[in-house]
Amino acid sequence: SGTFEMAGNGWSTIESDPGVFTALAHDFGARGAQIEEIVTMEDSEFSNLAPVYGLIFLFKWTQEMAQAHKTTSNCVEDSNLYFAKQVINNACGTQALLNIMMNAKGLELGKELNEFKDFTADFPADLKGEA
Repeated sequence: SGTFEMAGNGWSTIESDPGVFTALAHDFGARGAQIEEIVTMEDSEFSNLAPVYGLIFLFKWTQEMAQAHKTTSNCVEDSNLYFAKQVINNACGTQALLNIMMNAKGLELGKELNEFKDFTADFPADLKGEA
């Protein structure tokens, strides 16, 4: 059994901590990546951490922002990009991590993530987010 378990009613909120995200990536089956917190967007920060596969920006999302987003944006489908749209509450960090891992060239995903990626490859973004 992994470090993270599903709650009886769906997704559990996880702490926004690099160690927690690293453990989650490992539990998903990914190897060769470690999640790090950065406090600046300076080039030197990224060169010290290379390779950088992606960024997760954390900020408070309000109901007003959610309503505005629903009416003004669409999901762009690109066959070269794996994107699972967040459709479940409390899954933002997990979805962001999953999207980064699925698009990271050179990251070892492991058997389960590779099978999941292949299985959901032709799903629309919202269905990938529910899978």
